[in-house]
Amino acid sequence: MKKKNLIILIPIITIIAIIVYFFLYRWIRTDHRAKFIPISAPTTCHYFSSNDISSLFDVPELFPGFLWKELNKNQIEGDWRVISYTKPPDAAYYLVNILNGKAWSANYEYKDEGDYKIGIEFDRYYSGELSKRGWTSRAYVYGFEVDGIDADGPTGGSHGYIKIQNGKLRTIIIHERGEYEGEFPYDAKLIATKFTVFLSDITSLSEILPGYKPGTYLGVVYTIVTPEVQKTKNIPIDYGAFVSGITANSPAEEAGIRDGDIILAINGQRVDKINSLTNLLEHYCPGDQVILHIFSGGIEREISVVLGEY
Repeated sequence: MKKKNLIILIPIITIIAIIVYFFLYRWIRTDHRAKFIPISAPTTCHYFSSNDISSLFDVPELFPGFLWKELNKNQIEGDWRVISYTKPPDAAYYLVNILNGKAWSANYEYKDEGDYKIGIEFDRYYSGELSKRGWTSRAYVYGFEVDGIDADGPTGGSHGYIKIQNGKLRTIIIHERGEYEGEFPYDAKLIATKFTVFLSDITSLSEILPGYKPGTYLGVVYTIVTPEVQKTKNIPIDYGAFVSGITANSPAEEAGIRDGDIILAINGQRVDKINSLTNLLEHYCPGDQVILHIFSGGIEREISVVLGEY
């Protein structure tokens, strides 16, 4: 009788042991890994806008040393087209006028040869100050190439800077127009220059780029972790997005993500070669609050991030 009971118990114990081993193995394997949770893309995304978006468009002071005068719209000369855009592979070139902001001018008279350097200093000041604040002459957004208008002529020129934040765009135009004495150009002497600075209003990209829709923005440069990356970076994780750069003032920077962190999952959705970080972000809308599972400083933790818009 005991032998018969033993024969019956052995298979039952074996099955229980296999089940326990299976779940224990799965627990060990997934304890420090993000679980795969299928998600679906939203049907529509509402435009995300900050209540204080002006603060994102950091603008330098007017060039020091000049007596600047604010112009009204009737005093702005010419038909100013302040940005252009193309959407490859379409090579068409479009001009957009969004000059609905403010303009200032200053006149400078040249008294001796040494004064000519003032124009160089003016250009260098704006080039340096705007660059530090994230302004550029060209930006790529949702398949569009957006450029600030540049124009050069025999008596002056303009240089356009643009900045895009949270689906909004602003532009600055720096303009110089010389006044000459004598026959131009062979016997001309520069006697004065009118310097003008234009600052546009903040414009929604959806209003000026046909077919534009907001993209979800985190603000990291990353590489998908592969066996090669794992070996090269000497990291203990074999999946995720290895962060190699953070965009200033981005949701990632505000959330405390750093170079060298590894983003393992978004809302439990594992990041890997099949589901890249970029692809997963497309399932969310600008303004969504998500939980990032990251590996940072040798430990795993979760952080909350509000996704931005580009």
